[in-house]
Amino acid sequence: MEFSQSQLKSLVTDARRILLTGPESASLDVLATALAWSIFLHQEKKDFDLVFANTKNKLSFIKAPQKIESNLQPQGKF
Repeated sequence: MEFSQSQLKSLVTDARRILLTGPESASLDVLATALAWSIFLHQEKKDFDLVFANTKNKLSFIKAPQKIESNLQPQGKF
């Protein structure tokens, strides 16, 4: 699925909460892209969750404010 820049901006602007997630065995490129998105969303003051299964130990070198969850608990956020 492709979005134009204006469509993507509209989706992010209109969203109340955003979920960033990826495959269980994500490459560093995928993780870096998700972290870049999280930094952008943080700067835009958007609520978001970053969830990658089985990656927490691989990412222990990343310091706050980025919080990466290893599983998604149903909390009615989305």
